Amino acid sequence: MKTLLVICIAGALALNACTTEIIAPAGSPGQDGIDGRDGNANVQITIHDVTWSTPDTVIWVAEVLEANIMLDILENGTVQVFLSNDKKNWLQIPFTFDSYQYLFWYNKGKVTLRAKNGGKIMPSNRLYKHGKIVVIEGTI
Repeated sequence: MKTLLVICIAGALALNACTTEIIAPAGSPGQDGIDGRDGNANVQITIHDVTWSTPDTVIWVAEVLEANIMLDILENGTVQVFLSNDKKNWLQIPFTFDSYQYLFWYNKGKVTLRAKNGGKIMPSNRLYKHGKIVVIEGTI
């Protein structure tokens, strides 16, 4: 057993000693590769003051005009919406917490926001003052 251990250690040392690093001179540059598919990183971000209205104090609605939402966005892109009271901490919607629910939908040129409190009166201090709208173009 002792002989086997000595042979293993000697073999490991021999293999380690045989390692050499060969550095070849740099060759000429190769040809450029084929261009990738054209992508798209066009993102428009706008921040708006939000004015809420309600017919019954249960459901509150706000319409925010957003010129960046054009027909091409409706067909190929997407829109994300965030709400805030201080323009520093943003809540992405749609969002539901307890009975509070914040939703949105968008059409050409505008975003409609909706807030409700599960069928109960929605306190106005739960209505966010600012909206951040992120419009992302897409290529399909």
